[in-house]
Amino acid sequence: MTGYYPYQYTAPNATADFMLPIPFMTVFDSMAAIQAKTGNIAGFHIESVDRMRYQIWLSTGVNAYSWGEYVNINFFEPQPGMTRIIIESRPRGPQQAAYQVHQYNVNTVYSYIIAMFSQPPVY
Repeated sequence: MTGYYPYQYTAPNATADFMLPIPFMTVFDSMAAIQAKTGNIAGFHIESVDRMRYQIWLSTGVNAYSWGEYVNINFFEPQPGMTRIIIESRPRGPQQAAYQVHQYNVNTVYSYIIAMFSQPPVY
């Protein structure tokens, strides 16, 4: 599977919404299995994996510039053999003007997921 997977942002919290032509449970189980192996996705710590709601919660730490952020990954099955993924980044604490950070978080997780489920081109 190669190609371009478009997604869109919405303000004030960054959101990516895209589809993969891969079965739903294959994608979710592969992403959830990362918790036991490394404990992080794209450098973000995995807070929890909710197998009832098909969600994965990631978080970033507190630093001098931020209270930290939560990154939520939601998985849906719009039709058999397809997976819809929505990635959302929002502040953990009271900061409001960190939209570029949220956009960066969404980009990072989006790129990680696309790379994880992409196959190299066949020559």
